[in-house]
Amino acid sequence: MYVFYAFIDAVIISIIFYGGIFLMIKINPRFQLHNYPPQIKDSVPPKTKEERKLFVLISIPIIFILIFYIIISFFNKFNNPTNYFTILFYYLFVWFIVSCIDLFLCDYLIFCTITPKFIIIPGTEGNKFYKDKSFHTKTMPAMLMITMVVSFVTSLLYFIIQ
Repeated sequence: MYVFYAFIDAVIISIIFYGGIFLMIKINPRFQLHNYPPQIKDSVPPKTKEERKLFVLISIPIIFILIFYIIISFFNKFNNPTNYFTILFYYLFVWFIVSCIDLFLCDYLIFCTITPKFIIIPGTEGNKFYKDKSFHTKTMPAMLMITMVVSFVTSLLYFIIQ
């Protein structure tokens, strides 16, 4: 039963998070310049002060909605005594699904294969590195760091409900 709920949570979290990212990119792809391959970043000027400010202003509501959803979801599922490892594996599975959605759907399919016009930064049209899947694959070790964060947050939430 928890596997089904974890999958649903992962999909909702992905919709909130990646929906926010794609909204930012639709407004101005340079807001996400830090997430583009270095060969693309190096071919355009760095983000302006105004772009950094707007990035933060748009990011804050997305982060709050995400945190609010995760907390509400957590307490709806684990409000009675639950084994620590159940909660830990639940959120590790959620993170695994979110990571797969990021890598395979957002990065490989949308960014590298389809490459819609709205993600192309003006001045980088035709850049072959939009199609470079290896850049996205190299980010996988960062997922291990996030796994440690998930473990810490799970421990914190478990401590709160005990």
